[in-house]
Amino acid sequence: MEAWPFDTITPQDWEALTPEEKAMLEALTAAYLAEIERRRHLPAAQPDPGR
Repeated sequence: MEAWPFDTITPQDWEALTPEEKAMLEALTAAYLAEIERRRHLPAAQPDPGR
């Protein structure tokens, strides 16, 4: 893994954030990853026979 794996935010940008902003980004990222993991365990969507 690269030392800084994010291409959309630089280490300097991250350091400029307040602790509250960092916590919010971390919470949003964790929620996103949890949703992706949840969806991996759902059965595959079936096509709608009415279409």
